[in-house]
Amino acid sequence: MNFLFTKKVAAIWIIILPIVTFVLGLGFVWQLRQTNIEAGRLTLETARTSLELREKMTKMMAEILATDPSSPLWKLTVENFNAIEKGLAGIEGRTPVFYKFPSAPTDFKPK
Repeated sequence: MNFLFTKKVAAIWIIILPIVTFVLGLGFVWQLRQTNIEAGRLTLETARTSLELREKMTKMMAEILATDPSSPLWKLTVENFNAIEKGLAGIEGRTPVFYKFPSAPTDFKPK
């Protein structure tokens, strides 16, 4: 009777031990955890970079509006603005939006 009990226990260990060795020995669980941590870090890094680019675009928008449209600096600033938008769209995984600014100021006449 004692012989059968040890045989059953041995059979169970023969089945369980390779599974435990596979999961813990190869680091499957640890690699999965590391992948989840890395994905979260990448999401935070993307959000931080996106925020920095949006702040830069806001400053450039104010510069575009303050600059005379006939100056070469205005054209260069508009091109840089659209280049930053293209980079931001690449980071966020969307299609870029190219902004068109009027080349001449519009006349607003109060009534």
